[in-house]
Formats: sequence, C-alpha cells, structure tokens
Amino acid sequence: MQDLSLYMPTRIFCSAGSLLRLAETIGLLGNRFLLVTERALSERVEVDRIRSLIEREGGEVMIFTDLPARADSRSAEAASELAKVSRLHAVIGFGGLRALGIARMTALAANSDKRVDDILSGSTVSAPPLPYIEIPGTLRSPFMCSDRFFIVDARSRTPRLVNAEGFFPFAAVIDPELSGGLSPKYRVALLLDTLLLSVEGYLSGRNTFLSETAFLKAVALAVDAVAGMEAGKVESAGLFAAQAAFFNALGTASGSPGAGTALSWSISAHRSVPKAVASTIMLPYILEYGLRSAPEKIARMGNILGENLKGLSVVAAADRTVERLRSSIGSHQFPGRLSELDLERDAFPEVVAKARELPFIADLAGPLSYDDLMQLLQQAW
Repeated sequence: MQDLSLYMPTRIFCSAGSLLRLAETIGLLGNRFLLVTERALSERVEVDRIRSLIEREGGEVMIFTDLPARADSRSAEAASELAKVSRLHAVIGFGGLRALGIARMTALAANSDKRVDDILSGSTVSAPPLPYIEIPGTLRSPFMCSDRFFIVDARSRTPRLVNAEGFFPFAAVIDPELSGGLSPKYRVALLLDTLLLSVEGYLSGRNTFLSETAFLKAVALAVDAVAGMEAGKVESAGLFAAQAAFFNALGTASGSPGAGTALSWSISAHRSVPKAVASTIMLPYILEYGLRSAPEKIARMGNILGENLKGLSVVAAADRTVERLRSSIGSHQFPGRLSELDLERDAFPEVVAKARELPFIADLAGPLSYDDLMQLLQQAW
C-alpha cells in the first residue's frame, strides 16, 4: 500500500439541489463565464438553469456547444480560441466525461500561447489557467478531486490522461437533479461505469488507506443506486449515484483506475459509443480478473455489501461477492458483447496499444501483458 500524500483544494457540493451553491462560488471569480457543454444538451432545461443562476448573480455567460457525440481535442482547440479573445473569468464544464475534459483543457489553455496539440504533445503551460468549475451531468467524474483529466487526442483518436500539475477544479457540483433528462437505462449504464471505476480503483496497486476506503464506499453506493433504479426509487437512486461519484473521485485522487477503464476509453475513442456502454461489457471480465489476482480484496468487498461470509474461505467469499456484483449488473438489455458495438477483431491491436499508453495501466493489482489484454477483448467479443 502506498503512503498517503494528498492535496485537494476543490470546493465540492454534493446533494440534491446543490447547483444553487454555485452562486456563492461564481461570486468569488468574477462575472464573465464560458459554459462548455455537449450539443445534445444545449436545449435541455439544466443548461438554462445554470445560465439563469449565473445571470441572477449579475454574471454573463457564453455557451460553447460545438461538441458532437465523438468530441475530441479539436473541440477544445476551438473553445480555447474563443476563450482567449473573450476576457473570461472562469470556464464551467457541464456534461459527460468528454465534455468535462474538453472544458478543463479549455481553461488550461485559455491564457497560454500554447495550442491544445502542443499541450497534448508535452509542452509546459506556464501561464496560469482560468479557474474551472465542474458540473458532471452524468453523475460521474473520476478526476474532479485531482489535477488529471481525460481527453481524446484528435490526431490519433487516442485517449489521453493529461497530467496538469497543480490545476484542480476550483469547484465541483454533483447534483442528481441535473441528470433528470437521462433515460433510466442510460443512468444504470452510468452507474455500472462508476462501479467498474470503483472496483478497479480498489484493486489497484497504487492504493492508499484513504483510496481503498473511498472506493469500497463507492462500490456499495453504486450497487445501492442500481437497486434503487430497478425498484423505481429514482430520487434516492440519484442521491446514491451522486455520493458514489464523490467517493470514487476521492479515491481516484490518490488511487487509480485499471485495465477495464483503459480498454473502455480506447474502445469509446475508436468507435462512436459511450464509454459507459463499453464499461458494462468489460465489468464482468474485470471481476473475473479480480478473483484471480486479488481474491482477498474481492472477499473484503462482500462485507461492505452486507454479504454473510462467516465461515467461508477467502476463495468462496470472493466467489459469493462476485455473484452479488453480477446480480447488480442484472439484465438491462445492454449490449453483452463487444461484437454488438461493431468493433471488429482487426481493431483489437490498435485498441490495446492505445489503452497501454494510459499511465495507470502500470498500477494494476497483477500484471497484464499485451497478450493478456488481447485475450480480455477476445473473451468480451
């Protein structure tokens, strides 16, 4: 287990209705804001709520929506060029992981003479970034508590984890009331994505005592949220989902995702599919990997899930825990195989090669070689 070294300056608001707390935050920053969001969200009532709140506080807000379904670093380049000539005080990101990464890159590049491609190629940004506020519209953002973020490099369709040392979100708002426009089926997929992130984080070799505790709590809350969605208790499920997102992000501040997340990001970058959908396919295979590489940690998860493991061996307890988690995945008519995503086997070498470029691949609980990752994709195909 790693020693804990933690710096986390982000103001975090996590509750139903917490968007209203944004008012006290923007007052600390100024009155000119750029809201970066997805094209598909631009007509949603949630965007109007964010804009209205800023305007009620005397602020002005420009809205950048040139983010198509497969948005990548080209959108960040366009948004940052707009930011450079707009005399902004802060950038706000609202939407899914792609939108949040693009918004954060926009804030990072806004005051710099560096282009986004330069930053992705390793150029140092010396100019101070604009303050950045994160509002995850899909109730998950694993890097909201850290100075890393995800973006797809348009030059190669490669997922990048940008290490922007010292650049944390100024604030983050996790409000389940902002996810009301999502379909119940997609909300479950997002919860399973949080579950994958949290299970892999817990299994990571980079863990600290804090990240292990946070990831375990995130697993339990994600499972409770899925059960709430299945029972039609949407309001309580949304609150559990928001809390799971917070604990997952807290864990990721000193922990790390894993192979399933890396492959899901690479598949999403390669094909026009949401990462959450790819994650629902990869999750059962990562659970099997956990059974082989760290059965004692899998067994420990059973306790927080309320399983009665008394008298069971480590292996038997781990098997029962995985069965409990598998039952949470359930049958929600998601694609069950990668072949259903129109991912050709010929693309596997490229998907694996790009996944292996993500730095957290080195933090796995047990080693996974190129061939191991190829086999993982073959099993899921």
